[in-house]
Amino acid sequence: MYRRNSPQPLVADAVGWFLEHAPEAAADLCARCEEALSLSASDSKLSLSVHHHSAGGFFDAAERSCLVCGYLCGKLPWKAEYLSPKTLESKVPGAPFSTYSVRPNRIEYRLEWLGESYIPGKGLVWSFPYPLNGNASSEVVVENPTYGLNVHFSTCTKPPAKRLPIPSSIGLAERAPQIVAWIHECERDHSICRSLKPAAAAYVPTRLLDLGTSKGSEVRLREAHECPSPCRYVTLSHCWGARKDWPPRLLMGNYQQMRDGLPKIPRTLLEAIDVSRLLGVRYLWIDSLCIIQDDPEDWRSEAARMAEVYSNSFCNIAATGSRNGSGGLYFQQNPRLEPPWTLYLKQPTSANARRAVISCDIPLDDEFGAAPLNSRAWALQERLLAPRTLHFGRKRLYWECCHSFTWEGNHQGARTVTQLNGSYQPAWVSPFIDVKLAFAALKLQSCQAETLQVQPVGREADAMSAALNLWEFIVETYCKCSLSKKTDKLIALSGIATSFQPLLQDDYLAGIWRSHGARQLLWKRSRGSSASDRDNDRAPSWSWASVDSPIVYPSLHHHSSDDYQAHIERHTFSGVDTARAPRASDFIEVRGKFERASLADRASGMSAGSRQLIVRSHRQVPTTVLLEMDVDEQDDVFDGDFPEYFLLALASYKQPSRNSRTVEGIVLERAYTSRVKDSFQRVGVFTREYDGEFLALPEKLVRIV
Repeated sequence: MYRRNSPQPLVADAVGWFLEHAPEAAADLCARCEEALSLSASDSKLSLSVHHHSAGGFFDAAERSCLVCGYLCGKLPWKAEYLSPKTLESKVPGAPFSTYSVRPNRIEYRLEWLGESYIPGKGLVWSFPYPLNGNASSEVVVENPTYGLNVHFSTCTKPPAKRLPIPSSIGLAERAPQIVAWIHECERDHSICRSLKPAAAAYVPTRLLDLGTSKGSEVRLREAHECPSPCRYVTLSHCWGARKDWPPRLLMGNYQQMRDGLPKIPRTLLEAIDVSRLLGVRYLWIDSLCIIQDDPEDWRSEAARMAEVYSNSFCNIAATGSRNGSGGLYFQQNPRLEPPWTLYLKQPTSANARRAVISCDIPLDDEFGAAPLNSRAWALQERLLAPRTLHFGRKRLYWECCHSFTWEGNHQGARTVTQLNGSYQPAWVSPFIDVKLAFAALKLQSCQAETLQVQPVGREADAMSAALNLWEFIVETYCKCSLSKKTDKLIALSGIATSFQPLLQDDYLAGIWRSHGARQLLWKRSRGSSASDRDNDRAPSWSWASVDSPIVYPSLHHHSSDDYQAHIERHTFSGVDTARAPRASDFIEVRGKFERASLADRASGMSAGSRQLIVRSHRQVPTTVLLEMDVDEQDDVFDGDFPEYFLLALASYKQPSRNSRTVEGIVLERAYTSRVKDSFQRVGVFTREYDGEFLALPEKLVRIV
């Protein structure tokens, strides 16, 4: 299965591939990686050759400074110190630890003893497919992790005469040319970025930091009327971190002090100021210092302006790799540790040398997607609303605008908005990246067509349904992120909702779009997630914002036909104010098929934690219904008397793959503690086989709080 030996012996006295920045005596590649690179240079093709047969050989090569093995070793999130090579080899006899395949200009390495899966917003989740003790069972592994390296070969007439010292870090000075080049390209060549740029009117945030005109200038807080109009400013996205690590904040008690000059500037802000000055921008907006944090009225007012603040900025600076305000934008980085690498192979009979530029595959899942800032709920809104963002990651710098996504050292070409083919649908291969590009494409479509025409739900080809798909993907991604204050659940997405409102021309009801309530109300907890309680003070029970859990939407739009859909007829919201805080008196009224049902028993063969139950309705005919509850329940909830529930059907449809129909809806119970008379509250969703008698019931107007 695996080729174990080299197809050709390496010349013992040949000068190997070497890196320009390296210690003089360093071996930059191990023998197996030397072989792989030389094979690629000779346009050879090779499938599944042994890279390192043992874990010990792999880790030894990494420690001896092989660039590739060190890079792969750095990808292992499990702790190697707890899994010694001897332990690994005793558990997995016979199989090589790593393999490689070669084709022209590309080498692929595979770690045979590991498996992985991808969770959007969290990155790669690794598993060990072999038991580490006699009682453990192997995990199901879909695919072994594979890392591709792209190689561009050329001839170098003046190879380095000697190796250069390794720089201790890569900071702003080394990155300035790349940053300036990206900015200039965006302003010059990206028509979509120009089209979506707000008119030069004169939006100025309520407050900005004035950075002064030179590097030594005092940084002072300024009100809008003290700034030029129009005003070019940048924004800063950052993690606050644990309370003990919070950055300096603007408070009612230190307002005048901040106007006189910031007494202490944390590292992240200090380095963001340097980037602002590099861009020639004098003003900077940051939430911690431009919103009065202990003034609830000011906080609510400014939170409602997030869409304007970020949309009108020149650029967003994101401290993507930092966990708090003291982490900074730049990290100590050794250019040996991460691609791209430029290596040289001196020719014995020529003054020329062979040059190989090695770059990695798109580093999104385990680097960008799993970065600390990208797990923060507020940051998703900031990223989507900003016209362009410079992401300072732990390993590299990323660029993101309405046209493209790329990163320093990228030799593959940027991911661009044109690759979406107008679908506004993030591709699974890079969903966390495509969501920004899809959002930009949708906004451009709206600008060109003024508004999206409302079409019946289920027609995926029309722009309205595509816009809803994108909204639901954004909400699903958002609900995987964390919030320090759970009460921010709706407000931290209100800026994006504000951007969608003119596109959809619809009423916004605490996370739900009214005209598509039959689809939007059917959200449910992600399978395997937990939610201990719901908070109806921060959101009504019908809203996904009332639970602390990842959620998913149903795939109604994938079905071939809809037999029935319920409708939201009345509500207590203004419809256009996406930032309004929920009130105890809020409700929606849904007209749909409705019946009272008691739970008679669990379906046979179901476990105690299951919610597939026998429902006895007013007709006294037991029916099996799958209930999926919004919050976790104790195992003894269904012991003894069963609670009284009500089923409100929202949609029925025909399954395209089989000749059957399904009814989906929400599970309700009486809201005895609500201030709203004769009201119900949502407790879950249900699915049942098509029931003609049930759908023949008269519709009822049901009030939900």
